[in-house]
Amino acid sequence: MAPELSASALARLAGQLGCQHLCLFTQEPAPDFFVPTVRAAEVAELRACMAGEGLSLYGATFFPIRPDGDVARLRPGVEIAAELGASYASTHIVDPDESRAADSFARLCEMARPLGIAPSIEFMALDEPETLERTLRIIAAAGAGVLSIDPLHLVRSGASLDRLRGLPADVIGYVQICDGVASATAEDYRREAGSDRLAPGEGVFPLAEIMAVVPPGRPISMEIPGETRRRAGIGAEARVTEALTATRRFLAGMAAASAQG
Repeated sequence: MAPELSASALARLAGQLGCQHLCLFTQEPAPDFFVPTVRAAEVAELRACMAGEGLSLYGATFFPIRPDGDVARLRPGVEIAAELGASYASTHIVDPDESRAADSFARLCEMARPLGIAPSIEFMALDEPETLERTLRIIAAAGAGVLSIDPLHLVRSGASLDRLRGLPADVIGYVQICDGVASATAEDYRREAGSDRLAPGEGVFPLAEIMAVVPPGRPISMEIPGETRRRAGIGAEARVTEALTATRRFLAGMAAASAQG
């Protein structure tokens, strides 16, 4: 949401806003995708900052499973995530070979398990469509890992909410929240995914239905990048505050509706 902030600056802001967790990049993403990535040399300072703000690391990213099957390249980022106390390592499966992808994902799970981290697959419909069913097959074949729920990718891929409702609670791991318009071109979808999403209540996604499948007590991560707001001159603190306020309002409304029903 605020790529211009360092991880420590984001931690201080999250603490001021009463958050409990952070989600950070601990593995370098694609060269053309600029986000602050935590380096090994920054870990000690960041840990101290997070402790001072009463924060823990909920999810770490970005750990893609590629056709080359090279999972070892992800170890530095996983180890940094573990040093920061992460619970989940978010991955995308970008290997079209399902059997090979399942093997690679299993090896990532084996690497992460001793460090207390569960790899979580965030399926999407960009480039090679990564369907919900294919993702669930990969998790089953690996015998490990969990599913990541992201409303943007659920809606854009046409995934079935009924299928999600039928899943065991322990299959659903990392959870994100955002909103969006009813439909989008492939170009619009790519822009949304990487840099420009709406906060809960600003779009038309069936968020109440999506969040209803989330197991009780699971932390909710906001993935609401706001490039349009940033270009309009709205600063990082204001953008994060707006997104957090909208998310809390939405979740409070859900809780109230559940209590009444």
